[in-house]
Amino acid sequence: MWDYLSSKDYLQPKVPDLDDIVPLPPAPLPEWDGKIAFQRWFEGDAPPKPSEALMMKLANQAGVRVDNGLDLETGLPKKPKK
Repeated sequence: MWDYLSSKDYLQPKVPDLDDIVPLPPAPLPEWDGKIAFQRWFEGDAPPKPSEALMMKLANQAGVRVDNGLDLETGLPKKPKK
C-alpha cells in the first residue's frame, strides 16, 4: 500500500477507508480486494462522454461554438466571468 500511495503522492491520496481495511483489534479482518478507495477511483473507468445534444445545449447556453469554444459573436476566446 505504501509503494502505491508514495508513487501517487502528487495527487495527495487519502485513505479514509483504512478502518474498513484494517479494523482495530479484536475485530476480525474483513475480506479485502487489495485496493483502497483512491486506487479504485484512480484506476477506474473514465466517465462517459456527454452526448452531442448536451454539448450543443451547453455551448449555446455559454454563447460559444461547440467545435472550438470560441465566442459566437466575436469568434475570439470568451472572457471568463468573475
